[in-house]
Amino acid sequence: MKPSNRYIIFRLALAFASGIAASHLWPELAYWHFRGLILSLVPLLGFYLAAYHQRGGWGLELLAVVTLFFLGSLNLQASLLSSHPEAMEHHIRPMDLQLIESQLISVHKPGSYYQSYTLKVKSIDHKKAVGNFLLRTTKDDCLQLRTGQQLVLYGVFDELSPRLNPGQFDSRKYWANKQINYQLRIRSDQLLKIIDGPKGWSVKAQILRERIINKLRLTSLGKEQLAITVAMLLGDRTDLSPELRSNFQQAGAMHLLAISGLHVGIIFAIISFISYPLRWLPRGKLMQSLTTVIAIISFAWLTGSSASVSRASLLIILYIIVQWINRPADTTHILSLVFLALLVYKPL
Repeated sequence: MKPSNRYIIFRLALAFASGIAASHLWPELAYWHFRGLILSLVPLLGFYLAAYHQRGGWGLELLAVVTLFFLGSLNLQASLLSSHPEAMEHHIRPMDLQLIESQLISVHKPGSYYQSYTLKVKSIDHKKAVGNFLLRTTKDDCLQLRTGQQLVLYGVFDELSPRLNPGQFDSRKYWANKQINYQLRIRSDQLLKIIDGPKGWSVKAQILRERIINKLRLTSLGKEQLAITVAMLLGDRTDLSPELRSNFQQAGAMHLLAISGLHVGIIFAIISFISYPLRWLPRGKLMQSLTTVIAIISFAWLTGSSASVSRASLLIILYIIVQWINRPADTTHILSLVFLALLVYKPL
């Protein structure tokens, strides 16, 4: 590979990331980014056809970089729920009671007074809507809500409160980055119906994690040992006490309680070792590669596919594919492809 071409994928990925950053900082320019994309595609095709028989030329690469910049901008705008024509922001009436049909997609760590959930809205006042919001219930209501349930309820939507003091944690900004801008506080009598609805892959993973945790609770593990085990195996730190968190933070070992690339690497090493005898069979190398890839994907799915796990999993899968087709593994290209793929999947 020519030295000048070694970092071409990285440059394209960097242009894509720059487009996402520009669209995030200046969303009003998204319209002009769309026009720029259309204008750059035509000469890009011409440059490609002209360079088909003769490689090289900075013009083609420059135009490709510009095109990826505009694509990154549009990718961010397309991923924003608020830009959807049926976004829930278009249906919310401040200070009015509204009927909401939704699905519970995650249960949060309980606070001192409230239990919080993330819900995916399906309709508001019988009108189809798209978006997510926070549901808060008091602990006195003792509602036993589970992931995947469909809820029919009514209440008044409120915007999330901004921070009140300088330097205070800005929960409103935190949830805004997760595309959640509204919350709903309800009592038990405002919950009209609970239905066990259809479950997507993320909901199935959450349900399986809860089952594993319930099985572990039946063992002889103590409360703290159980909390540490669940955190290290599944990345669920809900049961960690404040004292235990503080002890790990002071010891500089808090990263051990978060599922990361280290765990994916350990899983990869274990599965590769166990499945090595498959190489002795016909097409054994393919069978071992498929077994390892399936194990890595299953682990990432089970643990919630956090950014670090997704990055490490995709990196290992690309490495396995390169090894299987007997091509030289260029680290820069593999890392750049992972970088680009993650930005396409989740720009923010």
